[in-house]
Amino acid sequence: CLGGTATKGLVGPFMTSYNAEGTKQIIKGLFSEIVERLKERKACIDPSLCPGADAYSAYRQRGHIGVTPFNHQILKIVLEEMCVEAGVKIFYHTQIVNVETDGDKITALYGVGCEDVIKFNAKAVADCSGKATVAKMAGAQTYFGDDEGFVQPSSLFFTLKGIDKKEHDEHCAKYVNDERERVHMHQIEVAREQGKFSSGTIKTRLFLNPDNKTWTVNMAQYNEVYDQFSAETVSQVEIEQRQQVLEIIDFLKTLPLYKNAELDEIAENIGVRQSRQMVSIRKFTLSDIKNATKFDDSIAFCSNSVDVHQKKGCYYAVDKKLNYYIPLSCMISKDFINLMGVGKCIDADKFAFGAVRVMPPCIAMGQAAGITLALSTKEGLPVKDVDVKKVQTQLLENGAYLGE
Repeated sequence: CLGGTATKGLVGPFMTSYNAEGTKQIIKGLFSEIVERLKERKACIDPSLCPGADAYSAYRQRGHIGVTPFNHQILKIVLEEMCVEAGVKIFYHTQIVNVETDGDKITALYGVGCEDVIKFNAKAVADCSGKATVAKMAGAQTYFGDDEGFVQPSSLFFTLKGIDKKEHDEHCAKYVNDERERVHMHQIEVAREQGKFSSGTIKTRLFLNPDNKTWTVNMAQYNEVYDQFSAETVSQVEIEQRQQVLEIIDFLKTLPLYKNAELDEIAENIGVRQSRQMVSIRKFTLSDIKNATKFDDSIAFCSNSVDVHQKKGCYYAVDKKLNYYIPLSCMISKDFINLMGVGKCIDADKFAFGAVRVMPPCIAMGQAAGITLALSTKEGLPVKDVDVKKVQTQLLENGAYLGE
């Protein structure tokens, strides 16, 4: 299926598409089109109806205004419909195994299908693998983690049923000014000391889904750095994570609020927050976010908080007045004239990456990359030479918002 972590990973909700002040939606365009199609099927809650500090936002008061809960299964269908309507040919069950190049240009990709080898002739390539797979195979410069080898830990999402929303609302209202009690931090600390809570998560994180019955849980976590490119290792990590899911449910059931909780579904794939990234013609940095740098090639306007998960807990920085821009150049390969690294493949330091790795900014980046590569192909130009004003104009015509 399409959707990646949003579907096979059960990651949800879509994090904020609103500005830092929580007063208006700023990630629009393709994202809004997806939301509208989901709404037609009653498969999401519009971000305007999620003001934060409620069940849809896991009762978070900071950085969670304007999230979008959605139905993961209907999203698969919506994304397929949009691609089919646009003339996209989809190849499921296909793994890229080799990349053919000619100098500084990628000419073909080879994939292994169900029982055949498929050659994809390439005029332009968007690497949206989340692991810079094509970039690495082509010989482009890539990196994994920061100078100290840090990458954010991976998590396995799951969903629960049997939780009383009214009780949950009352509990969170009672402890609205006491975060430790509201999200059971003390109880987690005790369980960890007793060897009954192995995840590095320090608080409960449950998001109500649009059906108002099931809750998406973001609490399982593989704390150590592991070889994400080894099938054997990833398999073992996922096996261990499924056991941790059961451990977390056992813990939750010791709390009165979750005494009747039952497992609904476990994600097919572990959610990888950070992996290999591609070296681009510009690195996006924390300084760019703090200074709200308005690049000449800005293609998205965002406010998602700097959110860097760690072995235990996370670094989370919210600024109620800070909105920032993403430059197109952090997605343009430094080495190949027809390659872009999109979404989690972008060139960014760990803090800037921690802010834009979530799904709405990734969708905005994907829309900009698609337009850029289309213009590159149509005009016969290297990606870096595409007139960014044309890209920005097309984005605006397609309903995107590029900021003040």
